[in-house]
This record gives sequence, C-alpha cells and structure tokens, in this order.
Amino acid sequence: MSERAGFWRELIEAQPASGLSIEAYCRRRGVSTASFYAWRRRLAEEAMPRFLPVRVAAVALRNEPLAPRPAVELERADGIRIRVFDGARRETICDVLAALDGDRA
Repeated sequence: MSERAGFWRELIEAQPASGLSIEAYCRRRGVSTASFYAWRRRLAEEAMPRFLPVRVAAVALRNEPLAPRPAVELERADGIRIRVFDGARRETICDVLAALDGDRA
C-alpha cells in the first residue's frame, strides 16, 4: 500500500469515531470532501474480492467417478478456481481465501 493510500485509509477509518459529519471532519482535517469520497470508494473497490459470479456445480471426484458431490466453485478474475465441497469447514475456506488474498499484496 502506498503512503498516500495509507494516509487516506487511516483518515477514512477514523472519521466515524470523530462524531463529526464527513463534511465537518474533512474541513477540520483540511482535506476536500470530494477527495474523501473518492478515496473511500477506491479503497473499498480494492478491498473487494476479485471473483467472478458463483455457480453451483456437480464435481466428480477422481476416486468416486460415479458419485459427484455438490460443490460451490469460485473463479477469480485471474483464473484461479476454488472448489468448496459439501461439508467443508468454514475455517478451512476462510484460511484458503486469506492465503489467496495475500497473493494480491
């Protein structure tokens, strides 16, 4: 993250705790309201997962060719696919997504 992006992230995250409206907060901090909104939108877009729409698929396992199990398949914009099989633990899915998110940094 650039120094400038870090500055804006801290500024935006601190605004709600200030108790001030965005306009009053920006005035007090000496920044333009338009820049505040533009950076808030930009940072939110960067934080969004980069996945294509989710589709439900039946996936045949190699060791069970005749018994496909339902799965959710996620495909990132960069082509990486993640198949989540029925019964997968939430923690495992979160760990995989966090590891992939680390690849973007």
